[in-house]
Amino acid sequence: ALEADVDEYFQAAGLHPARATLLAKDIVNKVHDFGLADDLGLSAEDGDAAVLGKLDGFLCDLKDLQIRDGLHIFGAAPQGPQRRDLLLALARPGFSDHPSYIDALAQAEGISAPLLSLDPGQALSVDGIDGRRTVADHIEALEQRAQAILGGDAPAPNETAAALFSAIETVIAPLIDASATRELSASLQGLDGRFVPPGPSGAPTRARLDVLPTGRNFFSVDTRAVPTQAAWRLGWKSASLLVERYAQDQGDWPRRMLLSCWGTANMRTGGEDIAQALALLGVKPQWDTTSGRVTGFEVLPLDVLNRPRVDVTLRVSGFFRDAFPGLMDLFDAAVKAVAALDETAGET
Repeated sequence: ALEADVDEYFQAAGLHPARATLLAKDIVNKVHDFGLADDLGLSAEDGDAAVLGKLDGFLCDLKDLQIRDGLHIFGAAPQGPQRRDLLLALARPGFSDHPSYIDALAQAEGISAPLLSLDPGQALSVDGIDGRRTVADHIEALEQRAQAILGGDAPAPNETAAALFSAIETVIAPLIDASATRELSASLQGLDGRFVPPGPSGAPTRARLDVLPTGRNFFSVDTRAVPTQAAWRLGWKSASLLVERYAQDQGDWPRRMLLSCWGTANMRTGGEDIAQALALLGVKPQWDTTSGRVTGFEVLPLDVLNRPRVDVTLRVSGFFRDAFPGLMDLFDAAVKAVAALDETAGET
């Protein structure tokens, strides 16, 4: 009901300002009645427009939550709509050489904006596309289109999208199917005292398809392979967005940042936090092509960064320090390498 009220407000805002004002007051009252002020991070200075903007983004985030159908049932592969939604959740960040299906379908519609990198509540109108007001509206429409394509109810719009959805069925789906049988057989093997093959752990929806299939004797992480190449791509992307947002808000590039790194988060994401810190410095890890382990780093030139380097200070947890000594050494060496560069104060 609250989402419908917000949609009604934005529809009225351009046509009936007086009615929109009344709707805004009613929505703001509901926000306080429902106890959402803290969830939205409201302050005393926020006017009705600010409250509505934050509420719109908050509702978009709620709709985008992936845990909506309950938890995984041991030894059972999801079927029907749950299987389709799981496959899409796993493919959403992109996999192998394929982009996110959101990006692929957006480009097919002529949308060049990186939708997944934008604020869901941000207004976004596209010529020739009606009925979508915000970034979240576009993403929701593309999600529905992806569901139809994967379910065989609609064709892919171009060859790129067709190859992507074919790969979802040939690459990701077999991993899901294998998980169910492996979980049961591995459990029986373990109870019988027999060997259970090892495998990595993590969040498969964060570009970690390597943790599938499940049913293996998982280890937390290979510390020598952190950050992973997938984590680097996400860390680079988040660092770029962070710097750009700061420049837009403050009118200048950020010079110094303090980042917190936690051990469990580092394990779960494959090292996105440390990858973001390295990206801010303008340093890229190097990996062994066979094992995927980090072998060193390269300092990226300024013409690749298109911005000054950011002086990053890490605040690490005790667990991070003890579990990832290699990362501590890697970051220390990266900082020293950047400090030794012959660059001006405005560049570094």
